[in-house]
Amino acid sequence: MRIRRLQVRDFKRYRELDIDLAPGVTVVRGPNEAGKTTIQRAIELAITRRVTSSAADLESLRPWDAKPDARTWIAIEFEQDEEDGRKATGSLEKTFAGQRGAVSLTYDGQPAITDPALADQVMAELSGIPTEPFFRSTASVRHHELSDLARDESALRDRLQASISGADRGTGRAKKKLERALHGLTTKGDKNPGRLKVAEDAVASSASSVEQGQLALAKLEQDRDALSGARDRRAEAETSLVERRSMLEKARQAERLIAERTTAQERYDRYREAVDVAAELDSLAQTHPSPNPLHVIRQSVERLRGLDSKIRELTAALSGEVAVQFDVAPEPTWRPLSRWGILLVLLGAAVAVGSFVAATIGVIDLGAVPQYLGAAMAGIGLILTLVAFWLRRGSQLQEQLRDVEIDRRLRGRSEMEAELRQAQIDTEKQLGALGLADLPGAEDLLSKEEAHVARMDQLAAQLDGLVGKEPRDTLATLRDAAAHDVELKTSALEHLGP
Repeated sequence: MRIRRLQVRDFKRYRELDIDLAPGVTVVRGPNEAGKTTIQRAIELAITRRVTSSAADLESLRPWDAKPDARTWIAIEFEQDEEDGRKATGSLEKTFAGQRGAVSLTYDGQPAITDPALADQVMAELSGIPTEPFFRSTASVRHHELSDLARDESALRDRLQASISGADRGTGRAKKKLERALHGLTTKGDKNPGRLKVAEDAVASSASSVEQGQLALAKLEQDRDALSGARDRRAEAETSLVERRSMLEKARQAERLIAERTTAQERYDRYREAVDVAAELDSLAQTHPSPNPLHVIRQSVERLRGLDSKIRELTAALSGEVAVQFDVAPEPTWRPLSRWGILLVLLGAAVAVGSFVAATIGVIDLGAVPQYLGAAMAGIGLILTLVAFWLRRGSQLQEQLRDVEIDRRLRGRSEMEAELRQAQIDTEKQLGALGLADLPGAEDLLSKEEAHVARMDQLAAQLDGLVGKEPRDTLATLRDAAAHDVELKTSALEHLGP
């Protein structure tokens, strides 16, 4: 029986494995823990272990990260030579799940066998291997078991003989194959010569070849002389190659040194520029146009601008006399309406209530007309009262606006003059604090200080771009070190020569 294909699922380190085996000898090689012994163990279980086995080692065959319901599944496809010379194929699938284990064996187109005991019996007949220990001691020997087998050579011979004898069909096929081999070996015919006949013909051909070899030997002497000359030329070529390799190595060293010198030169230029920028930055820090910080100057100039605007407004307001106009308010028009409205409401209410009371007590019955007339008079009076209230509200608003206008127009000139003097005093204080005479000078000082600070910010950004956060006191040392590297690389290049 020859196994042609092996499939494994949820078996030790393999979640899924599918390999095709060669028709002859298949060698599985790899480093330790690569899974070689796992493949060997899978073949052992497929051929010899019953699927309903509840041995403890079966539970350890599942991968540690497998699902709880996952079970080991092994399948093999095999072929076997029958007595009539044809090849019969079959397949075996086993799912190891304890008492719920399942097996499916098909061979030579026959119905599938699902009974575990019958399937193991058929596999034992096909393979000649009855049990797992027998298989482990004959056809599946591990490297650490070789010494045990060497000590028990007679037992191993008996087991192999039992295996060969147990496979009756295999023994018959082997005998027939041996007879065919002997027949092919001893045949003497010219049309179908055996191997012996072929060997005799080969001996005769070899004798002829020896004669030809003698002739070729003379030719070999000539070729040897040519080989000696070729070796001399090869030695010369190797010498030239060594020289060229030496030149190539020097060229590579020169290329590396040039690249390193270029890098050192760039570093030197960068640090030299950084030193110049740092010196200029320190000089600018000592030569500010004003001793005051920029934000103080900006606040002072903004305050001076506001004071200057206020001074111009007050000066313009005081340039002429304050004109005060007063118009006598007209007589309010809401008072007559309110009086007439209240009078009509009272009169209408009296008429309506009086006629109602007279009719109720039985003094006189004037009908419903006096009541309606009184209600109408009271309604008209109420409307006039509402109109008078609305006019009164508008009149009060006009009076308030007029009072505000009068108060604004009659504000004292002395108060405006006091504000003007205070604004002028504040302006002189601000200019005195800055040491300037007027607002244009303060504006010019602000622009100079802003330009000065902007230049310092630009230099600081340039310095940060050149050397990052490197301390300023180390820039000169780094510049000198870079210059020293440039000199070393230049000296090394000169030492290499042309």
